[in-house]
This record gives sequence, C-alpha cells and structure tokens, in this order.
Amino acid sequence: MRLGYVLPLLTSATGQVFLTYLDESETMAVRQDEIAAAKRDSSDETTALAPRVTNTKDIQKIIETVRKQGYAMTINSINSSFAAVAAPVFDYSGRIVATMTVLGSDKQLAGPRKKPTIDALMAAAHRLSERLGAPGRKAKGGGDVTPPVAPKPTRTKSAAGR
Repeated sequence: MRLGYVLPLLTSATGQVFLTYLDESETMAVRQDEIAAAKRDSSDETTALAPRVTNTKDIQKIIETVRKQGYAMTINSINSSFAAVAAPVFDYSGRIVATMTVLGSDKQLAGPRKKPTIDALMAAAHRLSERLGAPGRKAKGGGDVTPPVAPKPTRTKSAAGR
C-alpha cells in the first residue's frame, strides 16, 4: 500500500470496519458508487479479486460479521496472495476515528498466524482506543478488558424519506 491510497469501502478490511461503525448517511454515496461499479464490472470476472458486493443484503452481512467478530478480514481482495485484518479505534464518545490494519501474505495471515495476529491487533486497537478515552467493557467471567463496543449507528432519514 502506498501512502494516500484510498481503499474500497465494501471490499477492503479497513473499509468494512468504517462501513460497520460509521453512520449510514456518511457512507451512502460511496456504497452506491461501489455497488454500481461492481454491477458494471460483473461481466469481466477475470479482473475481480474481491467478492462482489452488489446489494444491501451483502452489505448487511458484512456489517453483522464485523460487529460479531470485532474486526474485518479480507483475503485476496485488493491484491492477489495478500490478506488484511482491520480493527476499529474509538474515541471518548465511542465514535470510530481510525482503523488499525495488518497486511500480509494470505498464507500467513489466514494460516497459522491468524489467531495471534488478530489477538495482537485487537489488543493494540483497544489500547489506542483507551488512550483516546473510549468506553470499554469487562469480558465475561473475568477481569480482562475487551475492545470497546461503539454504539450502534443511528439511521438518518433522507429529506426525501420524511
């Protein structure tokens, strides 16, 4: 990755974390653009690395998975033979302000190093969130602190929908 490279919202691990924790009104235009592009490009299967996200059902599945896991993972999505794992960083208000992302070989990140990498990434994102004042919560059955959980984004109505 080069500095300044803009990652896709729907098919990159970093984008999927922002998709999950930002308000829908903040991501709607990008969602629509990327869905339209995926539908346009659907005839050229040879250039597609990432799974196609072409409807709101696909988006909802991504959001549910990221919320359940607390992180997003993509394999062979942006570059062949690469994987990415991204975790959210929250501020004092519980709002996402950044992601921390680990990139590497799909054989390593999706293989034997998957769990230790995800554990280290989640711990680092949690520590940074704590330093930014994010509210945390205790894990079940012990004193371990789990990564903060941001409040569920509220859905705003568009002017046309009022």
